[in-house]
Amino acid sequence: MLDNPSAIWDLHDFAHLSAASVCPVLYGSKYFTHLIKLPSELTALIRSPRMHTADPTPRYSDGVLFSELLTVLFTSEIEAVQRAERVHTYASLTDTLAEYVADYLMGRRELQHLTTGKMLRVKNPIRAVELATLVQNKAYELTASEIEQRVFTRGGAVGDSRDELDRLSAFERVKFLAGCRRWLYFEIRNTIKHRAHRLAYQKVAKRMLAPENGVLITSDDYMLLSGVIKSIDYQDYERDGGVNLWQMIKDLGAGIDTYG
Repeated sequence: MLDNPSAIWDLHDFAHLSAASVCPVLYGSKYFTHLIKLPSELTALIRSPRMHTADPTPRYSDGVLFSELLTVLFTSEIEAVQRAERVHTYASLTDTLAEYVADYLMGRRELQHLTTGKMLRVKNPIRAVELATLVQNKAYELTASEIEQRVFTRGGAVGDSRDELDRLSAFERVKFLAGCRRWLYFEIRNTIKHRAHRLAYQKVAKRMLAPENGVLITSDDYMLLSGVIKSIDYQDYERDGGVNLWQMIKDLGAGIDTYG
């Protein structure tokens, strides 16, 4: 292992450990024991099989949404800002991306797949049980991202002109970062994508719960969607330790057919 030229750890893992040390119940990995009890059709939403192919299955897995679709959306919005066609704050950018993804999850919009360039559309709108599965995972990943943004500096691939640190020596990077008080491109992209991803889930849950939208839901769906809102808003955490959506799915014996 010591002869290996590549790092055997990932700084992202340190972010997860830091979050878990603050609050194991919310941010630790113990609740992953609940994930492995779920059917493979649901765990596939986290594993994201075939996410880089022209026909990813499911089409709203965590990896497809975050790495493939949100990356294209972010790049498109930033390029529009650079052309002076759009004006964004961090908050407005987050909300815009979230709206696109929420529409996609509801089957109302197609979005471009990064790796293949193909336009994707879900075969059927996401269901409550699938949304709940994804939201629990996002609670784990988003928090680590927020810690990364405050502690580390995220760079890009070697040679990427969007990375201001790429051509600097180690000493020059340290000097630059010591005096830098702004987010760099890849920090913005990673953080905003994570925030937009979670916000999209919240928007979908609220749409599904709103009677005027005409979405037919079961009593189990209602419980799961209410749990999604509580999880995202951290409701009830002080009283009962928060919501474990994966355990809730298991307890309800919610349906597992996926249609993405």
